[in-house]
Amino acid sequence: MRPWSAVGTAVVLMMAVALTACSKAPQQTAQDQVVAVTRGTIEVSVASSGNVSLPHQATLTFGSVGTVKEVVVQEGAAVKAGQALASLDTASLEKAVAQAEYNLKSAQQALDETVQPADQGLSQAKAVEAVASARSQLQAAQDALGKAKAPYTDQDIKKQEEAVATAKSQLQAAQDALDKAKAPYTDQDVKKQEEAVVSAQSQLQAAQDALDKARAPYTPADVASASANVQWARETADNSQQQLENTQQVQAQVVSDASDLLASRKEAYRQVHLLKYGIFIPDADIFLDPTAVLAKYDANYTANLGDPNKAWKDLVAAKNSLATAQVQQAVALTAAQKALTQAQDALRNAQVTLDTMQAGPDTLDVALKEARVASAEAGLKAAEDTLATMKVGPDLLDVALKQARVASAEAGLKAAEDTLATMKAGPDPLDVALKEARVATAQATLSKAQEDLATATAGPDPLLVEQRKVGLRDAQVGLDDAKDRLAKASIKAPFDGVVAAVNVNVGDSVNASTAAVRLVDPTQVEVQAVVDEVDVLSIRTGQEVRLSLQAFPQARLTGTVKRVSLLSTRQAGIVSGKVHSLERVNFTDRDTLLTSPCGSARIRPVCR
Repeated sequence: MRPWSAVGTAVVLMMAVALTACSKAPQQTAQDQVVAVTRGTIEVSVASSGNVSLPHQATLTFGSVGTVKEVVVQEGAAVKAGQALASLDTASLEKAVAQAEYNLKSAQQALDETVQPADQGLSQAKAVEAVASARSQLQAAQDALGKAKAPYTDQDIKKQEEAVATAKSQLQAAQDALDKAKAPYTDQDVKKQEEAVVSAQSQLQAAQDALDKARAPYTPADVASASANVQWARETADNSQQQLENTQQVQAQVVSDASDLLASRKEAYRQVHLLKYGIFIPDADIFLDPTAVLAKYDANYTANLGDPNKAWKDLVAAKNSLATAQVQQAVALTAAQKALTQAQDALRNAQVTLDTMQAGPDTLDVALKEARVASAEAGLKAAEDTLATMKVGPDLLDVALKQARVASAEAGLKAAEDTLATMKAGPDPLDVALKEARVATAQATLSKAQEDLATATAGPDPLLVEQRKVGLRDAQVGLDDAKDRLAKASIKAPFDGVVAAVNVNVGDSVNASTAAVRLVDPTQVEVQAVVDEVDVLSIRTGQEVRLSLQAFPQARLTGTVKRVSLLSTRQAGIVSGKVHSLERVNFTDRDTLLTSPCGSARIRPVCR
């Protein structure tokens, strides 16, 4: 589609003026003919020239600074009112809105806190605490002032005298250390160090021997002996296993025989009582002696029946034999199991020894022995270095260090003596003045704390409340501005129309005045036409008009006269009037008009 032109040219204006024929009838004569009178419309076409324009159009901007994120229309596209046309990237604008909302919330909280602090009770408590603290500090300052005016007691002077004595002792110790540094080693010291060197050499030799042993730990004879030990231990373990099995069989038979004998003795004892007394003894009472059995089961029993019979004695003997057999079985099995365990342990140990010998040197042990050799070598070198140092004489650096310590001790002694002299001299006027200044400061602090306490209990400050309100209004204005900028980040059609131009692309940077989209309403057309001064008197506001385009004669539009100018114009000596515009035009073929950037138009006012 070609770009839309807001103004076209109208060159022909045709108007129809309605005239009414009204006249008096002449006097009738003998020769007159009677004719019926009728009414009709006379149309008059007036040729003229003028301009065609589209008055309802808009150049749309974003109203905000940003980067174009989306353009959803193209030139020539028909759109509806409220339809989105283009939009900006709103990330920063949304962030600005969020920040403005946070600022508004903070301002509201600040106002609420000022009007009615949440921690008002806490503030008052803190103010009370501050007053108490200030009083305490004032008391401490006053005490310090009193101390400055009488700084030292006899006890303080005594302690300082002791400090002077300590400083003298430290000086003497430093001097002794200096003397020692100047003559550090005696002949006896050198002799002891020579012995230490010999000992280090012996330790190195022992470590080297141990390393050699670790690298070749076993001879072929050692391996053969270990192999023989494994064989002997295996045979011993096999014999112990066989002995355990034999013991289990023998002892099991012994216990079985004792159990069978006990069972037969129980039955014999039970039969004796059953046959002689008619009493059956249950297993629970089988080991009761005859006297106890008769006392339990025979109401006529008396103690004169005599001693227990032989069957009971045989039963008890069988019971004891079974217990003895069971104990002997446990002892024999334990001993056999222990012998087997020992034989198996001996076999495992012999096998481990053999495996160790056959595996060769232990790399970990060799590494350990090598480390010990290295350590012994380092120890020997250190001992030799120390001996060499002893033979060289005093260490000049150490002597210098000891001299510095002597100087420090002398300075410490002097400082202690000066302090003692100061103590004995009495109060220091400068220190007293300093303490008096601190008392004054503490008094001022107490006064300030008392004022703050009074303020905390007096309620909010009106001036501060008003400042908070101003801050809240400013925050609200900031939020409204941020929301407005966010809302303007999207261009929407303000009315139904056609996109005449798109001046931005995705990614373009724009400001608030960048013309992004131009929109026109092709349903509203204005025509300004110049009419002859004689014919203009026939045109009235509101009169119906038919409009045709000379370039597109098939197009038909209708409208009304909006205004007729009261002023005339003169062109080439001809006086004319001007019809300023059409109030509204109805399209019968809108697309035809849109495709014509300019053209001629014929206007026909209808007068009836």
